[in-house]
Amino acid sequence: MIGVGGISTGAILGLPERINLLPHSDDPAAWPTSVLVGITNGAAVADPLGGTSARALTFAADSGRIYANASFTGPLSGRTFTASVYVRAPSGKARIVVAGNSDTQYVYSDVILTPLWQRISRTVTCGASDTVIRLALENRAGAGASDILAGVVEVFGGMIQEAAAVSTYERAL
Repeated sequence: MIGVGGISTGAILGLPERINLLPHSDDPAAWPTSVLVGITNGAAVADPLGGTSARALTFAADSGRIYANASFTGPLSGRTFTASVYVRAPSGKARIVVAGNSDTQYVYSDVILTPLWQRISRTVTCGASDTVIRLALENRAGAGASDILAGVVEVFGGMIQEAAAVSTYERAL
């Protein structure tokens, strides 16, 4: 069932179609098991769906990262997941790495951000020894990017789903 703004209301209504495995998905400050390294958690800001659930995160130069684990139980081996998130750099350009990763698989891309909201995603297939799947945002050169800038990045709507491609954003409470 699709609700206002194209957001599935399955999680809200308790229907079995819930596909977002990242609880409290709107606000990265509320992501469970969220780890912030080299990041200052800022104020809530306007999100791309007309609310105020996005969060301004200030990344330190070449050291910031935030990641959150999916709420998922069961074996992961051979299963495919897609992690996605809305991001923007409100005052110009910034560079960030987005990753969908497990214990042994790390799929990332270097992304140039602008003041316009964009939804970025990465897909990973889990290996035999994987026990966790997560969404990560980083600005560390060691993560595969270079010339990483410090600055504010606004983040909204993290989503981890068991799928080979990203689908319509679903808010998970």
